[in-house]
Amino acid sequence: LSRSMIVLRSALLVIAIALLLGFWPKLYVHYYRYTHSRPLVEPGPVWSSPISSWYNRSLLTPHPNPHTFNPTADNLILIAYSNSMMGINLSVALFSLPSPSHDSLESGPEEQSIESAGGVVVNGLGRILLITANDMQGLSSLVEQVRKLPKTPYGWALKSEVSCTTDDLLYLPPQRQPAVALPSDGKPTCEGRFEGQIGITVNAFNKRVKELEKPTMGFTGLPDALWELLGLLGEVGWSWDDDEDKHVLEKMEKFHSMKLPL
Repeated sequence: LSRSMIVLRSALLVIAIALLLGFWPKLYVHYYRYTHSRPLVEPGPVWSSPISSWYNRSLLTPHPNPHTFNPTADNLILIAYSNSMMGINLSVALFSLPSPSHDSLESGPEEQSIESAGGVVVNGLGRILLITANDMQGLSSLVEQVRKLPKTPYGWALKSEVSCTTDDLLYLPPQRQPAVALPSDGKPTCEGRFEGQIGITVNAFNKRVKELEKPTMGFTGLPDALWELLGLLGEVGWSWDDDEDKHVLEKMEKFHSMKLPL
């Protein structure tokens, strides 16, 4: 080959290598962005609730005397735990409030603030907040709707491409039935009886995903009431900077160890 042909081929080879070196990083970047920024599952319905931000509203009204609060089975609305690689931990508990006492008109402003609330929420660090009457009504309504869902042998599992997921464990207390009166004297036979408590497990809950891993009890998606309720419970947050209230947590631990089989 002539000297000019060799030079031409060398120049073309250098240009080809330069183009390859310039294009390959861009190709890799595009591949990396695609594999790491794409959603784990296809976009689904957007979660919403008429009482969203209920917990933020509760933050405005902390319980004035949290150590006087005593959890009872009669006032329990719902208690939720998270089951992850960190173990089973309390997420949130909802309680109704006892009926106002006859001397409530003579009570101080702190007692009256409690009596005007709809209920209380206890978070995973033992912080106790008051829930507005409207928010508590919405939460209680969802709990009753969830109570009526069919029982599942293995819980509800949402579709996810992540292998290490968290289980949400919900416990609904036994439902008290009205007292039955005897026809002879009109007095009740008992103060009320209870049906069995309900335990619900939901795996890999996500506000952006409603599709189930496989059809469950005739449902292909997480039931609406359960999806909304879990989204609301997920609003309960805390910071690592927050201090634990060990007094309240000890009460809760004693309460759920006696009442709830984990």
